[in-house]
Amino acid sequence: LNKDILHKLLTLMWSDYSENIKSVAGETIGVKGYGHVLHDELCCRLRKGNEAERVDALNRVVHLRMMTGRMKTVFLKCFTDDHVSVRLTAAKGAGQLQFSDDDVIEGLLTLITEDHSHKVKAAAIEALADIGVVTDKIISQLVWSAQYCQEGSVRSAACLVLAILKVDREDVVNVLRDRLTADADNAVKKASTQALQMLGLKPEKDASLILAIKEAVKKLGSKEAILSSIINSDSASSGYHSSVELGMRSRGSKVSMTRGGTRSDVRSRELAKSVTEPLRREKTNESIGKAEWPDPVKVIERDKEIQTKKEKIKAILLAADKKAEPTAKFLWKKEHPISPLARA
Repeated sequence: LNKDILHKLLTLMWSDYSENIKSVAGETIGVKGYGHVLHDELCCRLRKGNEAERVDALNRVVHLRMMTGRMKTVFLKCFTDDHVSVRLTAAKGAGQLQFSDDDVIEGLLTLITEDHSHKVKAAAIEALADIGVVTDKIISQLVWSAQYCQEGSVRSAACLVLAILKVDREDVVNVLRDRLTADADNAVKKASTQALQMLGLKPEKDASLILAIKEAVKKLGSKEAILSSIINSDSASSGYHSSVELGMRSRGSKVSMTRGGTRSDVRSRELAKSVTEPLRREKTNESIGKAEWPDPVKVIERDKEIQTKKEKIKAILLAADKKAEPTAKFLWKKEHPISPLARA
């Protein structure tokens, strides 16, 4: 080939609109013994070209399956390129070339962990499947991606690649089953199901139990369950303190009457405090929790319950006041009500 024909073939390889013509032009240059010229052109484009030129050069490298030591250095730099399209093409190209070099695999793992584009991450994961190398580091990275990557497409790709690489360890199978039941993305569920089937496992094992546990946890964590627990706790605490205060007042009255002394003023203040304290406590709880209860029906029901408690407390206090003084110290005996005349 003379220089004019070589120049025309290079022009066709870079500028023609048809991919077939580009590929044939590149093959012709190599067959005619000008592979070194083609190699230098590709390295120069990968190193100094713009975004479109670097993407086109990567496609030519993949098609011609041309890889040398100098080409490898330039190729690896494409993994850290500023443009997503270049990194995406490089990741796909590494898988298509089945380039099992340690540096290439390390570059793909770096893309999976650090790249901000979910397309690049998924392409790097799929490239690992095409290369077919299985190491503990690769398995660990794929398991992590299947569990914790935010993008559903990346989690789906990781699940499928684990099955393609025939990784059937117990921890990996557990992760796939967990994605089947716990993942909110339907695409991930479908991918995990397919991965389990590829490994010859039944995807529905323990699924019903896990779903039941999830539903129970949702119910326990609902607003209604939490509010009910808080109200019951407040009710038990209020009832306990009221009973303690009532018992202390009764013992105080018994002691005072036994000694023959009168403490009507002190007892009146204690009774007033015992009536107003629960009301103040309930009112404070109501003002604090008011903003947290979006359902007015729940608030009304709680108000009714509080009013019932108040009435019960007042009734207990009134009943304690009406008891006969001579029999007040025998609290365990049945007491007869005092007649209206005696009370007058």
